[in-house]
Amino acid sequence: MIRDDDDRDWIIYPAPETDHDTPAPDGPGAEVDMVEIIGSEMPEPFSATWSDERPIWEMVGSSEIQDDDPDAVREAGAREVAKALGVGTDWLRLHPNQRVREVYALIGQYFSEGHFREGVSLDVFIGLRPDGGRPSLAREIAIFERNRGVRELAQMEPFTHMQPTQAAKVIKWMYERTHGSRWSWHGDDQPPRITEAHKAVLREIAATGACPSAQSVAEHIRAMRMRRK
Repeated sequence: MIRDDDDRDWIIYPAPETDHDTPAPDGPGAEVDMVEIIGSEMPEPFSATWSDERPIWEMVGSSEIQDDDPDAVREAGAREVAKALGVGTDWLRLHPNQRVREVYALIGQYFSEGHFREGVSLDVFIGLRPDGGRPSLAREIAIFERNRGVRELAQMEPFTHMQPTQAAKVIKWMYERTHGSRWSWHGDDQPPRITEAHKAVLREIAATGACPSAQSVAEHIRAMRMRRK
């Protein structure tokens, strides 16, 4: 944490790595994420009758962090884990990423408001295990990985010069040819060659369950190309 000439405090976080297609930021603070702290705007610190009162600001050295034993807190029991999560919300509610702040605000509410006493599990309360018919975490990640595989295929030859609908039909045919039951090629020209690179991505898609419909694949390709314009 640093303090500037206007007596404001800042927390500095290491900047996350970006892919090569994303331009690097420039200007002051370009190498780090920074959070400005104004005392009157600080969220209330975590508090619960069953948790020790601890100041939000604590000093720790990297040599101490290297000696951490995550298994030890798990063996110490549920209350110790809950205390650590609660106190951790004080820090992580100041994270530069809004979604991180929101999740840890929910974790703080769960413990400070005693929702665990009502039999509500933490993963349900914060949305990690959705209810109401929404897809599970495993299903959401499978869909994400499947769609990522489709986009990766769409950036390979021969798809880059095809219209989305045509590319989608060929991708769907390749998937069925390698992981399905339909083998025939319904085109006037020769079927495209399925390379080892194609097969590797098709295996990743198959591992998520199934390839989406040709219409869905075409929609993903259109959306990907629109973002690049």
